Amino acid sequence: MKIKEIKLKNVPFTIMQTDKFKTVSVFVYFKNRLTRKNTTMRSLLSRVLGHSTKEFPTKGKMIQKQQDLYDAIFGVSNQNIHECSYISFHMELIDEELLSNHTLFSDGMDFLRKAITEVNAADGAFDKKVVQEQKRLLESRIKNIYNNKDRYAYKRFLENIAPDEAIGISTLGY
Repeated sequence: MKIKEIKLKNVPFTIMQTDKFKTVSVFVYFKNRLTRKNTTMRSLLSRVLGHSTKEFPTKGKMIQKQQDLYDAIFGVSNQNIHECSYISFHMELIDEELLSNHTLFSDGMDFLRKAITEVNAADGAFDKKVVQEQKRLLESRIKNIYNNKDRYAYKRFLENIAPDEAIGISTLGY
């Protein structure tokens, strides 16, 4: 495996090249300081950003585009690591060398770029329907932690063992 680290316009890139897999994976991370105050908003933000873009305003249109890209995998997630909160965009494509389509990688990166830079927003705000639906789903998921005794016990353990530390902050929010 070849690992190459470069900086482009002051943005660090790590490229890991291997012949082991038949897919190409790309991750883009946005890092922020983790606080109890911002964790819920970042969790909601990752859900809203993964739902639609300006060009693909519904989840169905996003899925259709992924199918057009030979069933590409796209996702946005939120992770807490140490004292940082990361919103990550992930795109996985079939290696175009295995296909007759030699624009697949370029088309996939264009989709990823649009997902990051051309969000489904107007007049400085996200689509209200999308936000309300994702807010409802997030709230439901937070409340359902209690129904999963293992997750609930682990959550309470972290909150009690480190009440004033980042490890005790829920990734989902509050």
